[in-house]
Amino acid sequence: MKEIQGYLHEIYATDVSAELISEITDEVMAELTVWQNRPLESHYPILYLDAIRVKIRDNNRIGVTT
Repeated sequence: MKEIQGYLHEIYATDVSAELISEITDEVMAELTVWQNRPLESHYPILYLDAIRVKIRDNNRIGVTT
């Protein structure tokens, strides 16, 4: 709890009680459990992009090729 309190104070300049952090954490954990136990899709789309840009000199002209 002290780490979370310190982080919130450092980043947001706010003081939060350990009890409030505990209540929020408990609620988030309940939601996390629901999310972890959700049914999964049989397929997930994946998009993979890859590219390289290379400067080339041709007849004293510099161009870029992809």
